[in-house]
Amino acid sequence: MHALLIAALVAGVGSSRQHPRPPADETTHAPEQVEQAETLSPAELRARIDGYLGTIDTAIPAARWRALGPQAAGPLAEIAQSSALPTRRAQAIDGLAALGNKAAPSAAALLVKLAQSEEEAQIVRLAAVRGAGRLLPASKLGPTLRPLLEKSRDLHVRAEAAQVLSRHGHCGAVRAQAARETDEEREAFGRALEKCQ
Repeated sequence: MHALLIAALVAGVGSSRQHPRPPADETTHAPEQVEQAETLSPAELRARIDGYLGTIDTAIPAARWRALGPQAAGPLAEIAQSSALPTRRAQAIDGLAALGNKAAPSAAALLVKLAQSEEEAQIVRLAAVRGAGRLLPASKLGPTLRPLLEKSRDLHVRAEAAQVLSRHGHCGAVRAQAARETDEEREAFGRALEKCQ
């Protein structure tokens, strides 16, 4: 009996190593409870933002970004369009998207601009596509992301646009683009197509 219990525990530990938890965000975990934005001095705010942007493999939950309040929108927008490392810029974009339109009213336009720029680093563009999907109103989502889905030179940007559009019911456009891709490229559209089934 004890041997079975020990075997089950060992199997559970082994399986948790093989299947790491996905990054913490609103889609996979319940957001942290934050009642109001923290009151931080400009230096404290910048230090907190720098700390969040310095994380390597840990996604910052949206609730933590929101806890910084609207005053974080300016510094995050500045970093998102700076010459900082692309990983830091992508995290700043995630922070802007988490703040939402109320706290960061000009963020959606900035993210669309970054997503559309073929010169931007791929990681920046992917974060911008995801963020635009969170910030754009439903009426603008299709017209804004369909050109990326259909015309971006980067397969991963096209696939990310497909992911966002599939979550918002634009499955006809996703299927049509997937049909235009080569067999090898179409694999990148697998999750979006699965969402559209």
